[in-house]
Amino acid sequence: MHLKKIKDHYFYKAKSENFRARSIYKLQEIQKKFQLIKTGDHILDLGSAPGSWCQFLAQTVGQQGRVVGIDLKPVEKIPGGSVETIQADIFTFDFSLLPKFNGITCDAAPNTTGIKDIDSSRSLSLLEKVCRIASVKLNPLAGFAVCKYLQGIPLDEVKALFLEYFFMVSYYKPKSSRSESSEIFVIGRKLKKNNAQDHQPANSSAP
Repeated sequence: MHLKKIKDHYFYKAKSENFRARSIYKLQEIQKKFQLIKTGDHILDLGSAPGSWCQFLAQTVGQQGRVVGIDLKPVEKIPGGSVETIQADIFTFDFSLLPKFNGITCDAAPNTTGIKDIDSSRSLSLLEKVCRIASVKLNPLAGFAVCKYLQGIPLDEVKALFLEYFFMVSYYKPKSSRSESSEIFVIGRKLKKNNAQDHQPANSSAP
């Protein structure tokens, strides 16, 4: 089930500021609160369509930085030259093809069925995948991950998962997130050195 798309204040604000979706303001609020992204950073954005987070990331990292967005859906080219988009499934994509990153952002959400157990399991699987990608694509003690989580699984379970990979774990619900939405963002900081590794194809190796 999908929330009804309401043309609210943030919808019109995004249009007036030439952003592709109102979701840009969620990341903007997260950045304002946690100061995760720095000029020159290389950021991996998972579930990047339609591209509003990539737009904000590109502005934040500047011309010296780099943003790589991955989504099942195609993302229209983002001006500026610092953004590369890849049309792929993050569950099957070979991440060994990509370099290291300073951080990972993920505003993706699993397809929901309305059946709590199934939806919770899918949401947890996405979080686990992001953590495994982080374990091989982020620099230890410095990397961060921001991931959307649809509430349904106990937060203690989500925190325990992220603490396997990160020293610091926080939760945040931006004001721009609709009040009726069950979404909350999990922020992991300072990647641990000895965490689980993501599975790579047998014929590939990490760079």
